[in-house]
Amino acid sequence: MADMELQPGPQPSTPGALTVQLLDEIPVSIDKQEILRLQGYHGKRQLDQPIRGILDEVFEDCHRLFRPRAVCVQTEARVLRKSIRLASGLSLRSPDGATAWHSADRIAAVVCTIGPALERRVSQLSAQGASTAALMLDGIGSVAVESVADHVNRRICRDAAHQGLRAGPRLSPGYGAWPIEDQRVIFTVVPARRIGVRLNDQGMMIPMKSVSFCIGLGRDLPEDSGTDPCRYCNLKSCRYRRQPRTAG
Repeated sequence: MADMELQPGPQPSTPGALTVQLLDEIPVSIDKQEILRLQGYHGKRQLDQPIRGILDEVFEDCHRLFRPRAVCVQTEARVLRKSIRLASGLSLRSPDGATAWHSADRIAAVVCTIGPALERRVSQLSAQGASTAALMLDGIGSVAVESVADHVNRRICRDAAHQGLRAGPRLSPGYGAWPIEDQRVIFTVVPARRIGVRLNDQGMMIPMKSVSFCIGLGRDLPEDSGTDPCRYCNLKSCRYRRQPRTAG
C-alpha cells in the first residue's frame, strides 16, 4: 500500500489537518454468500444452475474492474453534545458520533472508492438485456467498496493504537441520525477528487461505488472494534445491514 502526503493544490483546503494520506493497492475481499444475500437469496442452500453460472461468470471477471483507492484526513476536533466541531470551524451534525466519540480529540475523515469501471460495465450489461448479470455485478461492487472501507478502517485503528490512541466506530452521513447533507462537510475537508470522487448536485458520490466515513480518535475512548457501523443505524430493514455471524 502506498502512503503519501498530498501536496497543496487546487483542492479543498484542510485547515487543522494533522495528516493527509492517499492510499492505494488496497486488497478487496468478496464473499459470494454476501452477494447472494444482497440479491435476496436468504437461506437458500442450492441455487438454480443458471443463476449460479451467472454469478460465477461475473465473479471471475470482476476484479479487473476494481481500482480501490482512499484518501484519509486526520484533524483536531472537539466533541459537543450533538455535533463535532472540527479545527477548521466546520461541524459534523452527528448525534450518534457525538455519543460514540464523546471523549475524542481527533477525527479521521475518509473517502474511498473502487473507481468507475464496474459501474460502466453494469450499464453495458443492462443495455444488452443481461439484467441478472448486471444486478449481480452491482452487488459485487457494493461488497467490494465495503471491503475497501473495512480495510482502511482497520488500518486507522491499528495506526491509532501505535500512537497510544483508541478508535471509535466508523459512521457515515445518511445513516442513523446523521444527515446526508454533511457529505459536503466531509468533501470540504477531504480532497476526494485526488482519487476521482466528487459529489453531484444531490450530494451523492460519483462514482456511486464509493464510501465516506469518519472515526473518532482519542486516548480515553472506550474500547470498540470500529468495524460494525450498523449498530448505530436505525434502518432495521436495510438490505445492506450486516448479519450477525453464526457459529459453525
